[in-house]
Amino acid sequence: MMNNKRRKILFINGHLNVGGVEKSLVDLLNWIDYSCYDIDLLLLEDKGDYLSQLPPAVNVIYRSTKSVYGPFWWLLQKNLSAKNYADILFRIIMILSEVLSKKCLRFLFPLLHISNNYDVAIAYRPGICVDMLNYAVKSKKKIAWWHHGECDYSPLMIEATNSTWKHLDYIVTVSNGCKKMLGFTVGHNDRTADAVPVEKIIVIPNLIDIDKIEVRGGSCSPYIDEDAIKIVTVGRLSAEKHIEDVIYAMKKLISDNVSNLKWYIIGDGELYNDIKNKIYDLGLEDYIFMLGKKTNPYPYIKYADMLVHPSYVESQSITVLEAMALRTPCIVYRSLGPEEFIKSGINGVLTEKSIDSLVLGIKTVIKSLDHSETMINEALVTVKEQYAPLVVVEKFNNLLYD
Repeated sequence: MMNNKRRKILFINGHLNVGGVEKSLVDLLNWIDYSCYDIDLLLLEDKGDYLSQLPPAVNVIYRSTKSVYGPFWWLLQKNLSAKNYADILFRIIMILSEVLSKKCLRFLFPLLHISNNYDVAIAYRPGICVDMLNYAVKSKKKIAWWHHGECDYSPLMIEATNSTWKHLDYIVTVSNGCKKMLGFTVGHNDRTADAVPVEKIIVIPNLIDIDKIEVRGGSCSPYIDEDAIKIVTVGRLSAEKHIEDVIYAMKKLISDNVSNLKWYIIGDGELYNDIKNKIYDLGLEDYIFMLGKKTNPYPYIKYADMLVHPSYVESQSITVLEAMALRTPCIVYRSLGPEEFIKSGINGVLTEKSIDSLVLGIKTVIKSLDHSETMINEALVTVKEQYAPLVVVEKFNNLLYD
């Protein structure tokens, strides 16, 4: 239960560029009750595309580390020329933390320009954000968020994670499947005696602001070819998202004489050129269109006939839930997150991780487009009941005031 005491909270993240973790953070910050909290947000890498979407009450502290990483002697020369002595000291402390002990990170505190009396500090990403939280931040309570749908850590990495996480008060995951995975990987079990107590791992899902995304979806379709069946895929173009499966699924659909299809890919990443080249290699440039990164993908989701999400790994999948909120039928590969909220055939379609299964799911939805109202309504009810802002923020408040 919340009380009348106003609390000072620190969030730590790398940046606010377009991405699921960053979207989750911005959404949460937009629903926090600022009569109860003073919020600082420490960004370590970049400001990013979502910065303008933060509420004005958030105090952003930008401590760029762009001049901290890279070949040491090159950085030393560069920072000396710029008289940037703070970044030289930052790099030296980072080296000492690797060679001697992570406890050396405590010496970074004066370089971060943050307060020394937080009630709660939250690392919204693992890695350096958690390390900063543990050793360079002064706070009564420390919490880390885990957003990833897998934890393929080596035994050495698990040991290092345990040594860091065991000092935290809580680790928050975004789904029960993710909690179970973490509990097995880094929680107490026969393999790891000195590990994170499982009771420290709790679930707070990402919230879905239905009213906001409905407004951002607009009242006009962005698509030119309105007569075509429009499929949209939104996601980072990286290996685990398997966006390349779009290409092979479209090729099979065409060979199966499923006509009048247009597929739109929204997103950017290291595989952008590979995917684009493969589309041209297979002669599908008139069927699949790469639209790049969009800070507002909602019109494309809202006015599509279906959303296809071929990611192999999802801790929750904000994109799918937002599509459900926008009344767009979803075909999704099975993974930890979607398995928790999609009842296949009732509020969406879950498929196995194969082209044949994906194509079958698409065909199923195409056949039912004219009478898919029941599935669409069930999907909307799921989002409202489980992921509405007030539901999620209540869990967040209870965590902070525990």
